[in-house]
Amino acid sequence: MFVLVMLLVFLFAASLVSIAGMVALGQQLFPEFTQQAASGLISITQRAISSPTYQIALALALIVPILTFAWQFQQLRTRVKQWGLLALLLLFSIMVSGLNVVLSYVVRFIETALVGKEVSTFWLFLGVFGAVFCYWYACSSNLSLLPRITGSLLARVADRQFFTTILAKSSLLSN
Repeated sequence: MFVLVMLLVFLFAASLVSIAGMVALGQQLFPEFTQQAASGLISITQRAISSPTYQIALALALIVPILTFAWQFQQLRTRVKQWGLLALLLLFSIMVSGLNVVLSYVVRFIETALVGKEVSTFWLFLGVFGAVFCYWYACSSNLSLLPRITGSLLARVADRQFFTTILAKSSLLSN
């Protein structure tokens, strides 16, 4: 259970780092667009990155889970594929949830632009909406692939009669 919590902590910390990196990259490549589209996110990111408390918390959120996985490596070694799929599933779930939040903000900006009759702002956020929606659709469709992946993994495990052996042993113990 502790390893699962550490996996979640690591994924959220890695998501924060990637968001901060994307904001910094957007400021370098498209400064006017980033300033107009995400000025609040820029200021929050800059305040957070310059805060020593945030830096320490983020470093701990990245280092402690890695040390936990290294410490538990002997037990986790036999289930690397399962932990990888779980991490992928959780990452996609976090991404889809984050993109839903972004879409709600973008829709609010579009509605505000329509009410204020700001044509350039409307087209700007309509383009952002299209890009985020396409990315959200790609993440959601990848998330829908996971049941097929896990189903095929379970079918392969069942073919090896793994569960039959466990059931036979459990019936011997209950007698």
